[in-house]
Amino acid sequence: MTSTFTSLTSQVVRTTKGAMALIKSKQDILRHVHIVRKNIMLIEQFLRIDSDRNENRLKLESNLCILKTFLVKLKQLKSASVKRGEGISKQKLVWQAVDSCFKDTLLTGIIVNTNFKDSLEFLNNANNIFSRKVSAIVKSTMVKANAVLVCHFIHPQNQIIDLKTFATKNEIISTGTDLSQWYQTHIVDKIQTKIEEFSEKDSGWALQEILHLKVNINKYIPLKGGQSTYVKVPHFIALKHAIVNVRNNDPYCFLWAIVSALHPAQNHVDRISSYPHFCEILNYNSIQFPIKLSDIKKFEKLNDLTIDVFCIKGKTIVPFLLSENRDRDPINLLVLSRNEDASTSFHFTRIKNMSALFSKQLSKHGRRKFICNRCLNHFSSDEYLQKHLIHCNQINKCSVKLPDEANKFLEFKHFAYQEKVPFVVYADLESILEKCADNQVTNTQLCEKHIPFSVAYYLKCSYDDTLSKFRLYRGTDCIE
Repeated sequence: MTSTFTSLTSQVVRTTKGAMALIKSKQDILRHVHIVRKNIMLIEQFLRIDSDRNENRLKLESNLCILKTFLVKLKQLKSASVKRGEGISKQKLVWQAVDSCFKDTLLTGIIVNTNFKDSLEFLNNANNIFSRKVSAIVKSTMVKANAVLVCHFIHPQNQIIDLKTFATKNEIISTGTDLSQWYQTHIVDKIQTKIEEFSEKDSGWALQEILHLKVNINKYIPLKGGQSTYVKVPHFIALKHAIVNVRNNDPYCFLWAIVSALHPAQNHVDRISSYPHFCEILNYNSIQFPIKLSDIKKFEKLNDLTIDVFCIKGKTIVPFLLSENRDRDPINLLVLSRNEDASTSFHFTRIKNMSALFSKQLSKHGRRKFICNRCLNHFSSDEYLQKHLIHCNQINKCSVKLPDEANKFLEFKHFAYQEKVPFVVYADLESILEKCADNQVTNTQLCEKHIPFSVAYYLKCSYDDTLSKFRLYRGTDCIE
């Protein structure tokens, strides 16, 4: 069976490792430096020109990285032999660039370990090199990055040495990312957890040598563009200064509106550049954009959010889609139709000030109002609003539509599905009957005149009987 180039390079790696353990003289070092350099050059040439699908290009790249690690160690041995008596090189970590076999890779390299014995200490010290390399790239573009820790483990019972790798997933980095925190969370913590799990699962293996940390920095295009959904806010709404309308140039106005609520900007609130990119903070897997109204509930669950949507009817703002999740404060959005004909195509903006948006619509008083999203009742303080919400969220599960001339009759057949109304008023009026004098002028015969004397009503609450009450009034002015 013909050996592939990949299998040959794997054999070269094993042979080189064994040979390095036998090095005794400066001549041995120089000879192996020459051999390793030549093998590195051959692999790099093969990666640049080969298109053979039978070759494992990722394995070739891994073997290339290991040979580059061996070359660094050989160079340090060479330096130590030349400067014998003067102290060996104190450089504990060395960066080596690697020609990646993948087209979308911006930078691939390895941080070679020459001194550290502990994986956590090595990873913590590698942070500086990692941050320098990444920060130079993210100034101009967003990236995804991952890392692979490559080590030799030894089994004490049979002295077998095996190569083990611990890889992390690609995670997004932008100009606003705290690189130290990102590195700690996505590299150090993840790799250390995997090492601990490996030690517990495959007991007996012990860390013999840390070779390098491979770093892959890849291109990242969050979502492919498309037609912008941006729409200007109507003039009468803009005058209220209650809306944040991010000027998006893509179909993701909904995501930008959510980001503007989670990370409010102090200046230039309409600019995308004023906010972190939505891909860094939001989960929108399997949701297509422009978003459908039916997917908002799914988006809420993915991100543990409460989102209430309002729309414009004439010149009135009304609830359009209210969240069932009332465990947290809602993000309030105003949805605008992109054009009169495309009723299914919307543009989303964020309502930053409910009182300013609804104030003139609800009352002539200009002071601040605390508004219930569900029923649009308003209160003078948040305390009163919170008391109201306890019952309103339970009762007002659907919108109330008053009858008009075209729809003035209400009927239903399925009595089993009827629900209790929250309040019922039973009212009655009693009158004194006063006899009338006979009127001979008209054909109408007047018998008795009803004079109101007593009015009573009973307000019955279906969910809280303490709100039920009875009122009675007697007197000639009872209907005034």
